[in-house]
Amino acid sequence: VYMCVGEFDPLIDECLSFAKRLKAHRKLAKFQIYEGLPHGFLSITDKYVVEGAVAVKDTAESLKDVLGVE
Repeated sequence: VYMCVGEFDPLIDECLSFAKRLKAHRKLAKFQIYEGLPHGFLSITDKYVVEGAVAVKDTAESLKDVLGVE
């Protein structure tokens, strides 16, 4: 599982808790917090274009790793 969350997401505590539970069961591959970003930053494309692009790239790289794709 790959998880990413904005630093100012009101659900960050729940995300951290869920990530800890996944890690305890060896199901968490990566958990990433994007500093200075709110909940839903990936869908707020007019304001967070650069940050969203970085997060999408990170997500794609994690998926490639899991699938063993170059």
